[in-house]
Order: sequence, then structure tokens, then C-alpha cells
Amino acid sequence: MAQDTLRQAMLRKDQIKNSSAKAASANAQEVAKFEAMAQEWRDPKGKYKAVHAFNDARIPYLLSEIQTRLGEPSGASPHLNGLRIADIGCATGLISEAIARHGGEVLAIDAAANNIEIAKYCAKEQELEIDYQIAVPELLENEASSYDAVLTLEVVEHVGDLPVFLNATGKLVKPGGLLIVGTLNRTIISYFKAILGAEYILRLLPRGTHDWRAFVRPHELDGLLQPDGFARKSLVGIELQPIVWKWQTTRNPSVNYMAIYQKKL
Repeated sequence: MAQDTLRQAMLRKDQIKNSSAKAASANAQEVAKFEAMAQEWRDPKGKYKAVHAFNDARIPYLLSEIQTRLGEPSGASPHLNGLRIADIGCATGLISEAIARHGGEVLAIDAAANNIEIAKYCAKEQELEIDYQIAVPELLENEASSYDAVLTLEVVEHVGDLPVFLNATGKLVKPGGLLIVGTLNRTIISYFKAILGAEYILRLLPRGTHDWRAFVRPHELDGLLQPDGFARKSLVGIELQPIVWKWQTTRNPSVNYMAIYQKKL
């Protein structure tokens, strides 16, 4: 990478690190954790292969929901027809790439510089145009009400200040637009499945990936988002089916779930 690009990346990283007021949602320990994971995150056969399989289940659902709820024409293959979509906490870009392939204009941000550099490289290799930035949502004040849909998937359980994060993320959504939150429910079942099962027994994720105490219940999300004009429109679970060993969307949100909110006009 050219020196000027590296310098810009480091300046952006320092801006996040040093601005305590504007980066209130960032959790330095969690950012460092995902910085360390970044290099292995893209390997579909590596230690994060469960993440790739998980994405295979939720991407078709996400594409379909964005298309139909925002009034785009339906078809055999989802097409987002130039909708402006922001991916907040994009990691190394797996979701951002899927959206871009289906016609979305994507802004993707992450607080971990390593994630963004890998995501940029992968997008270039695939000739995908994605606007990747090292940032937290509080730094996007000039982008308020700019996006048809904003996604934040498997992020809210890792942030430092959830109300600040959700408020800043919600401001990016246009009136009538969608906010899609994917996270883990704080239930006894999720402790046994997502912590003991996934991290300690099945080793689907490295130990310490998640802190059960930071998991967020759907009604807690509702309470934080309703004052900003959001109403929940859909709630689905994502479960690993043991017989076929495949992730599927279900009606059970007791462990992993995705909630779709619409912003009032």
C-alpha cells in the first residue's frame, strides 16, 4: 500500500483513539481483539469458518428484506438498484461485498484498522466499489439521513456505550429507511449455546470472542431505538440445525437474532 494511504489510515485510527467525546461507543479492548483476528477472518476453512457459514444463512434474508421493504422490484435474484447502504462494524467486508454485488452503493466502516485494510484489498481483488473507512458512527455527522438502509451485524454486543452507538447509527438512516441489527440475545439458552457450546465445546469460535453479559435483548433494543423514531418490523432467529449442520433463519430469537426497524417519515 502507498505510504500516503497508510498515513491517512493511521491518522484516522488516532482520531478514533484520541477523541473520547466522539468515539464514546468504541471499546478499545474489543477493537484490539478484532484487530488481532482480522488476518484469519477471511479464511472460509479456518478457525472462523462458522462465521462464513452463518453469513451464508443470513445474507439472502437481508437482501430480500431490504429489497421488498424499500419497494424495489422483486425478481429471481435480489437487486438493490443503487440503494445507499451503510455497514457499521463491517469487519473484513463479507456483508459489504454481498450488498455491493447486488447493486447497493456501500459505505462500510470499522474501528479496527486491520479489518479495513484487508477489506479494501479483497474488494479490489473482486473489482467491487465499496467506500471503506476506519471510523465509528459518531464520526459520520455529515452523513446524517443519507442511507436507505443501515446494517450493524454482530456489533452491538462489542461496543463501549450502546446508547451512544445506536443513536449515532440511527442518525444515518433516511426517514422511512431501515436499520437492521444482528446480535445475540441475553438468555440462559444463549449462554449455553453461544458461550459454552460455540466457544468451549464445539470450538466454532475462539474462547473469549463474546461476553454473555454484553448480549442485548430485543426489548432493550426497542427501548433505545423508539425515542429516535424507530419501530420494529421484523424479528428472526438464526439457528444451527444439528442434523444437517447448517445455519437457518427461524422464528426463535433466543440465541442469535436479527431485528429490522423502520424510521418514521
